[in-house]
Amino acid sequence: MLDELDSKMVLQPLANFLLKEGTPAYEFWASRAVPSHFEEGDDRISHHADTDACWRGEHTSAFASLGLPRPDKSAMSEFTQNFAPLQQSMWQQLPAREQEIVFYFCQCMKHDKLDLDSKVIEVVVDTSQRLCRNSPKNSLVNCLCRKSKPWLLMQMRRFFSIEHLAFQGIFEDDFPGVRSASDVLLKDLAGNAFNAAACAAVIVTFLCSLGAPRLPAKRRRLRDKTHF
Repeated sequence: MLDELDSKMVLQPLANFLLKEGTPAYEFWASRAVPSHFEEGDDRISHHADTDACWRGEHTSAFASLGLPRPDKSAMSEFTQNFAPLQQSMWQQLPAREQEIVFYFCQCMKHDKLDLDSKVIEVVVDTSQRLCRNSPKNSLVNCLCRKSKPWLLMQMRRFFSIEHLAFQGIFEDDFPGVRSASDVLLKDLAGNAFNAAACAAVIVTFLCSLGAPRLPAKRRRLRDKTHF
């Protein structure tokens, strides 16, 4: 039963968990996705320069496998020139390493180097991970934790905080009070949550433990003495 429930959850269309552009809910959460709404101390969204040079060699090799050099400022400027204001804002919040990860997988899609279906709906990469640890698939999202930074390649934006919760089965329609919480808190809740299948497994285990027969004390002592 749990396997069947988990399968149904995995097969849910990605669009069911993402806000639709142009809706009031999308406009509200998009308005919060600007730097003024980020809380100080949120290490998931920062403007710090990347100091670790290790990733640069990895990226150079990855781009070389596509027959391309690592993108310079000119290439990045050309890549983002048609971005909408929200896309530009979110893009500028990414450190250089994460921008290159997004750029790399966009080039992979352009050169048909990803294992995608013929009809691409949406592709998600986690920019918090190293490039080699990302293996994006069509309409699939990896496990989310509090420091995950999923990026939508087709919409060219990161997840809104409410979408982090949606992938845990927590929707705004059921909990309208989430709008009063900060983005940092909502992502923390999503990262600390688990899906209904995992919850059901815990509950079933607990119920089974309650129903387990227990021997009377005297019979338990006798069993322990005669057991070799």
